[in-house]
This record gives sequence, C-alpha cells and structure tokens, in this order.
Amino acid sequence: MQKISGQEFIDQYVGNKVSLTKDNHLGINAGQLEMEFKLSSDESILLMRRRYNGISPLLKEKFETEWTKASWSVDKSFIFFRLRLPDLPVVLKPDVVQKVLPGQTVTAYCQIPLSIEFDINEAKIGEFPMVVLSKTWFGEPDEGVLCYSLKGQVKSLVEKLPVSAIQAICTVQIENRSTEVLTFDRICLRTEYMGLYRSKSDNNVETSKYHLVYLSKDKMSKINYENPSRTEFDAISEPRMKQTNNLIFKSFKTL
Repeated sequence: MQKISGQEFIDQYVGNKVSLTKDNHLGINAGQLEMEFKLSSDESILLMRRRYNGISPLLKEKFETEWTKASWSVDKSFIFFRLRLPDLPVVLKPDVVQKVLPGQTVTAYCQIPLSIEFDINEAKIGEFPMVVLSKTWFGEPDEGVLCYSLKGQVKSLVEKLPVSAIQAICTVQIENRSTEVLTFDRICLRTEYMGLYRSKSDNNVETSKYHLVYLSKDKMSKINYENPSRTEFDAISEPRMKQTNNLIFKSFKTL
C-alpha cells in the first residue's frame, strides 16, 4: 500500500483526480487522520475506512469506521480530494492578553486546522478533520454559538506560527473604532464565510483575510472578508456560506 504523508498529500493529491486499481492501494496519514482506499478483486467496489491516532476510546467510536463500500468503475471512476475549513466557527486566544487602543488597527495571525473532503466522480462522499477538535460555547447562554476550541494562539507576527501542512494561515486585522480600549482574551472567527487558497510561490495554504471592526463593548463586531489575488494564489475551496461584507457577530470575549 502506498502511504502518503500530510505535506505530500496536499502537494500531489489535493485538487487532482486520483485513480486506483486492485494493485494500487492508497493510504493517507495527515495529522491524526489515517485514511485507506482499496479496490475489490474485481475492481467494482471501492473499500474505504478512516482511523485516528491519539484520541480517546469514546471519540474513536464516534469518528472511526470499519470498511465501507462504494461502487466503482475502473475506466470512469476517480477520487477527488479538497481541503476544507472547520464546519463551525473557531475560538482562539492571543499569546498574551490583547489590547487595541481607540482608533488603532492591528494585524495578527493564527492557524486553523483543515479537513479533507473526498468526492467520487464529483459526488461528495465524506469530510473528515485531520485533527479532532473540542467543541465550546462562545457568547451568552441564550445568544451564543457552538464553536471549536483551538489550541493554537493568535500571534503578532506570522513568523511566530509553527510550520504545519495540516493548518491554514489566517490573517486577522482588528480595527478599534470605539472610544475605549479593546481588551480581550478570546476571539471567535466565523470560518463558514472564509475561502481557502494556496500560494503559487511557496504552496502555503491561507484563508480569506479577516477584517474585524470593533464598535463598542455593548455592540457586535462588523466583519469583512478579503480574498487574495488570483495572480498570486489558487483557490482551493469556496466558503460554505456566501461571503457578505459588514456581517455583524459577537467576536471578542472582553475583559
């Protein structure tokens, strides 16, 4: 069986049609995720399974599968892989408590873990995270939103981010239009409105740029998205939700 690592998988397989034969099995090790694909002896059935490393027995029962089947035609069938952002918003914390002065705009950086979507003949079959994420609640009990809690932090410099093939770099611009100091220790990013892009120069995967406008402690934040230049980046996947500027959401846990 051919085993593909996370970086090799992203460089060579994502965005390309993948064909199999009964003698050409495919195994993918990306983050915690292990996926296997092989054909039956008569090459009419594709057998698939996924497993995760380093997770609890309870989560194994939820996320792992034994072999499942899909119909296959050697001459016509193919697998198509694409990268996706999490299907829920994500919550991160700054490397130190963040303060943004009135009238100030700061730029910060973070990484968001990716999922693998795979299609057979352009029909979506599944989507699986490369890292199993914990869920959390952001906001008030009656007005909050279910999110994923990320272990990574919001950094002041992109160079402070660790190199990772299974995470996308997200640039966050925070503009304080209020008359008070914005002091926060959590930030919520709405990934459902972000696209994914790959740099043509260094193959880094990045999200849409995220522009947050803080209005006041009693108000939501205004959110705008900026997609990178198509001359410098290739689009990997479209946002789950249609991008609309001036969206209003609660984005900061203030102190």
